[in-house]
Amino acid sequence: MQVYKLFLSSLVLVWVASVAVGSEMTLPDLIERHTEARGGRGAIEAAQTLEIDLHIVESTFEVRGLYRADRRERMRIDIFAGADRVFSEGFNGSAGWQWKGGEEHADSITGEKAAALRHGAILNLRGLHELQALGHRVRYLGLEDLEGVELHAIETTLDDGFKRYDYLDPDSFLIVRSRTFRAFHPDLDAEKKWHETRFSDFRDVEGQVRSFT
Repeated sequence: MQVYKLFLSSLVLVWVASVAVGSEMTLPDLIERHTEARGGRGAIEAAQTLEIDLHIVESTFEVRGLYRADRRERMRIDIFAGADRVFSEGFNGSAGWQWKGGEEHADSITGEKAAALRHGAILNLRGLHELQALGHRVRYLGLEDLEGVELHAIETTLDDGFKRYDYLDPDSFLIVRSRTFRAFHPDLDAEKKWHETRFSDFRDVEGQVRSFT
């Protein structure tokens, strides 16, 4: 089982960027370079399960999370405040559920909430090189200038229409940023906004290169 600790903080952003034309990199080239940078096809595809110990910092609270997923698109995350489990949710491959601290039973969740859990299970375990064979679409958008740094931009559209934009460093070919347009906490705020995740502190975990921050 792949296990590692990860630090997360959330960032809401206004997306203002420009795409540079004329990049000579093709999508197959970029995916191949990225796959090798991640440790290679064998290492990525060998991981049948994934477990991440999360340190989550939000504007008003700080908690620990334990995230687990597998290649059958199943996942579960448990949130702890100190030693107490205060929240859990999961996706069993076909349906979602959610449990809030103090409740006797978990509740079913559907729609975008359940879909978001499935998206994570796919994107956290699968390599970019695997997605098209699974019915998802991957498109190279060229070089994009983000705050004065040109990064390779890739648009991934999952089979249900959900999009994620990944930005690869032109030297390491690792994903250093990703962006999605969604409601980050649908239960608290249903408004969709651009959200960006920035990745750093890359380390080897059982042959795979993973970001720890």
